[in-house]
Amino acid sequence: MTAHENLQPTEGANRAACRRLSLRGEFLLALGPTLTVLLVLGPRRAMTAVLVVLERLALWPLARYRGR
Repeated sequence: MTAHENLQPTEGANRAACRRLSLRGEFLLALGPTLTVLLVLGPRRAMTAVLVVLERLALWPLARYRGR
């Protein structure tokens, strides 16, 4: 039995053979998870950058004091 014969529906089965998505369909299918990841990581990265700036501002007087 070849690999292509294995993809055919069995006799008596009431279903069509599997169809492949078009290129546009595959891109649309991949768009959902991609947007989810970007929407979660984007604001997190921006907040991390803000926290780093605030941390440096908070520690700046200590660093200046230690330098004397």
